[in-house]
Amino acid sequence: CFHNIIPDRIEAGTYIILGCLMGTFLRIDNINPNHLVSLTDKLTLMNADIEINDECIVANANDNLMGIDIKTGGYPEFPTDLQQPIVTLLSQAHGKSEVNETIYENRFMNIPYLNKMGANINTKERFATILGPNKLKGMEVEATDLRAGASLLLAALKAEGKTTILHAEYILRGYEDLIEETTQDEDGDEIQQYKVITTPENFQKVVEFFDKQGIKPVSEELTRVPENSIEVMDKKIATNIMRLLNNLEEHDDVQ
Repeated sequence: CFHNIIPDRIEAGTYIILGCLMGTFLRIDNINPNHLVSLTDKLTLMNADIEINDECIVANANDNLMGIDIKTGGYPEFPTDLQQPIVTLLSQAHGKSEVNETIYENRFMNIPYLNKMGANINTKERFATILGPNKLKGMEVEATDLRAGASLLLAALKAEGKTTILHAEYILRGYEDLIEETTQDEDGDEIQQYKVITTPENFQKVVEFFDKQGIKPVSEELTRVPENSIEVMDKKIATNIMRLLNNLEEHDDVQ
């Protein structure tokens, strides 16, 4: 008996939203569009430029997105795990949008940081009202959880200027090869500088861990920059550091 593992609809949905935010023929492959109907229906209402095929969706950014209302719910309704990412997209839509979060409390922790970057969003209990569009500017923000981090990452990619996301390791829990997927410029060339924010204690643990493994290039490439940051010039090293920091969140020490 054989079973196929279904694609991750939340990861796919996040990249579809990214394509609608700033993509140019961004193609998301190896997905099941039937699992994403609640998202694609809302994107269509927003006037988003998406092309739905059998196993892929192609998304393009446009300047004519329209505000809509969203209410989260259990499958097949709109997933709560895509609520925070789509709020970033709604901040760029014309007019008023309203989001009703029915599943989890504290699912609007990304909004103060989006407002800091230039969005116009008000919250009351389980409702968020978004007025747009508003230009986003790079700021220092904090990923308070996985999906909030995804929302802020989308905002950072759209914003003008530099954005630093504190506790970016949270985002890695739900997105495989995130750095590889989101660090190419418009010509397809890799961006060769990465910054990971952590505490001074965890910074030292990162250095000690890689030294114990005998990975000398890591120690040579690690650069301490102000305020608890690790700056590296290799995407694989950055990814490994984020995975290690994710482990440090769950354990008292590195094993």
